[in-house]
Amino acid sequence: MTRSRVFKKPPMQISVFLPTADRPDFLRMALSSVAAQTALSQVYEVVVIENLGNRDSEKVCSEFSELPIRYIFRDPPLPPSVDALENSLESIRGEYVAILFDDDWWLPEHLERSIRSHEFCCDVVASYSSYIFTTGEDGYWNSFHGNFAQWFAVSHHVNKERRIFEFNELLVAAVLQTAFQFSTLVAKREILLKCLDCIRDGNPYDTDRLISVELGLYGKVVVDPLPTVFLRTHSDQENIRLDNSGDAAIWWDKSSNYLLELAKVKGIDLREEFSIRMTASGIGLQVLEKYGNARNSINFLVTNKILDRSHNVKEPSKIKKIYRALTPPILQSLLTRVLK
Repeated sequence: MTRSRVFKKPPMQISVFLPTADRPDFLRMALSSVAAQTALSQVYEVVVIENLGNRDSEKVCSEFSELPIRYIFRDPPLPPSVDALENSLESIRGEYVAILFDDDWWLPEHLERSIRSHEFCCDVVASYSSYIFTTGEDGYWNSFHGNFAQWFAVSHHVNKERRIFEFNELLVAAVLQTAFQFSTLVAKREILLKCLDCIRDGNPYDTDRLISVELGLYGKVVVDPLPTVFLRTHSDQENIRLDNSGDAAIWWDKSSNYLLELAKVKGIDLREEFSIRMTASGIGLQVLEKYGNARNSINFLVTNKILDRSHNVKEPSKIKKIYRALTPPILQSLLTRVLK
């Protein structure tokens, strides 16, 4: 009698990609969060790339002997561009890459939960976690951003459990706002490299917004509703500098046009997609603007006849209840219970 052999899939090996730019104190916090991961045994390497000429980042890396850090000092620094990102990703050796910007940090279960997301079903190419904006390690939580766009895109089911975001759902969420962030992403490296063409126009603003949709072209994208990432807001933030330059709206519209063209290529009627969701939710443009923080996108969608300004209804109480439930004290309690 011949017994069939069962081959167990080897554990995921993850390369952490951590770009930094003359912010050693931020880098220390980011690396501390990597060192605290419950799935640290599955971290193959931590690639720290200094891109603004400060060698203090190397000293910070030396404080974390428990981490397999590979330090790269760019001299001269590369200007922010898709070529710089491509160069960085090509230097990574792992099959999977987890991105963490130096001003953000992970909760201890972030990678463990991301691994579970990749095991959620077959053909998963990327996973995202939910996230919270904060002013710092001891700061207040100023936004549970992105959740509304996710909630709207999947017709309210986002808060219950992990789920696959279908391509049209990724598209609706991205058209509304930047629903997913790089520091929450774990993806197959070779797939992520294929997605870079969509930002070769030099867009410095909406890369994470566009990449989240592009990933859906190559396989399944799984989203974990539990926030396991803190995103720091500060005056030196790249997108804040761009906002202050007055160019943000120009780039937003340019990215939105790209998404509209992609919808046409894929035969997706965005007007119908939005109409279905707004009717099912009983919400209008005022609610989308208020909770989605999406005035730029609403103006764009009205101009392009995806939405109609007459589509306004009374703000339903269920929306208020959902966002009352997402207040920081209740989220704090949830995270304390789940991630203790």
